[in-house]
Amino acid sequence: MNCRYIIIILTLILNSCTTSYDKNIVEYSNLEKFSNTGFAFIYNEDFDFKKKLDDKSLVVFHNMLESNSKVKIVNPVNNKSIVCTVINNKNYPAFYNSVITSRILKEIELDESEPYLQIKLLNLSNSFIAKKAKTFKAEKKVATSAPVDEITINDLSKINKKGKKIKKKKFKYIIKVVDFYYMDTAKEMVKKIKNKTEVSNVKILKISNKIHRVYLGPFSNLNSLKKSYDDISILNFDNIEILKSN
Repeated sequence: MNCRYIIIILTLILNSCTTSYDKNIVEYSNLEKFSNTGFAFIYNEDFDFKKKLDDKSLVVFHNMLESNSKVKIVNPVNNKSIVCTVINNKNYPAFYNSVITSRILKEIELDESEPYLQIKLLNLSNSFIAKKAKTFKAEKKVATSAPVDEITINDLSKINKKGKKIKKKKFKYIIKVVDFYYMDTAKEMVKKIKNKTEVSNVKILKISNKIHRVYLGPFSNLNSLKKSYDDISILNFDNIEILKSN
């Protein structure tokens, strides 16, 4: 047999044994550093935690990272950060991306009324195994992207002692659900979310030709943000994030 044909046959066999990469979902993997932005729960004794924290320690609760993992806690407002140790604990409301102590709050000058932070895994060795992203098969009929709703936010400004007007920062966040490679698949996910949850303000943001983000919002208050987060959580998405909206 001609040598050229033998090479072609062997190549086909090898390719058939190779696992194909599904570019349908743009997701993080266990080879990448885990990172999540969202609101932290400030530790207090009033909540019925099964595990206890020393409120003066640099220790955080997290529901996915393994105990003794090292994480960097960042305040996105001033970029102040601190390295903390994780204790794995699932006993806190799912809306929050971590439980932090009052010491951490003070160290990075976090706003207690709006404790928005980023948590980043520093050591990768067996500390986090991302769940396999669920593949959502595109159907023949695709849902159209929902229009962007206008949100009216009241002016919460106040007057200081010198008579100068000080504007209070506006509460405006979105919930990042998942990023898709294809726009059609993102539209199908919008349809699925609307059919299986009570969420209505779900939209698509085209970040690039390869990233189409399905998100909820924007939200102008914490209560509506929490409700939509709880509504979407029944679909068990991986690593839902809360992002500050400009």
